[in-house]
Amino acid sequence: MIKLILCINSWILWFKRNKRYNLTSVTKINVGSGLIVAPGWINVDYHPAIIFCKFPSFILRYFSKYVPDVDISPEQCALIMHTNKFIHHQLNYGCPFSDISADYIYTSHLLEHLDKDKANYLIKDFYRVLKNGGRLRICVPDLDYFISLYKNRNYEEGLRPIFSHGHRYMYNFDMLQQLLAKHGFKDIIKCTYKIGETPDIAILDNRPGETLYLEAVKP
Repeated sequence: MIKLILCINSWILWFKRNKRYNLTSVTKINVGSGLIVAPGWINVDYHPAIIFCKFPSFILRYFSKYVPDVDISPEQCALIMHTNKFIHHQLNYGCPFSDISADYIYTSHLLEHLDKDKANYLIKDFYRVLKNGGRLRICVPDLDYFISLYKNRNYEEGLRPIFSHGHRYMYNFDMLQQLLAKHGFKDIIKCTYKIGETPDIAILDNRPGETLYLEAVKP
């Protein structure tokens, strides 16, 4: 049953891969959100449960099992999906919004799950979607932090992000700074947990200690 649902989900995502949503007013996009959301944000994720986010709660409770890394009850999962805006989209295909339409883009622990070329394409697409003066906040596992663990003989913890959780690539600040600059971003700064110019990061930021937080602006 699970394999069938995931197969159907992949076909739906492929069929909608070129769809672009038009945005109005001040727009905040949470890319690769999972269920870590904040009021007023548009949340983008690929999980099959999101297809049913406006369905009755008993259906959402059933499909909540297909949302990974969720340690909340099916009832809480259903409530989050009912009371927030979600868009079902596979981010390998880019950011599903029209040009120059977003004020803020937030993404946490997503880029490391993409192949290097896919991540490069997504960053380029973030630039396309942001308005001039728009802000991007990226949170990823900090490669330098895990290297320091390994050098201090904490081998298993140092290697954990490389060989677990479906990670495909890792970044430190210099690597992300170069990637963002290549696509035109300016004012690229290293931030800290829940500190920065992006709204609602007191709610959205997670996994302090092991995470690199970074913000950049589209000029």
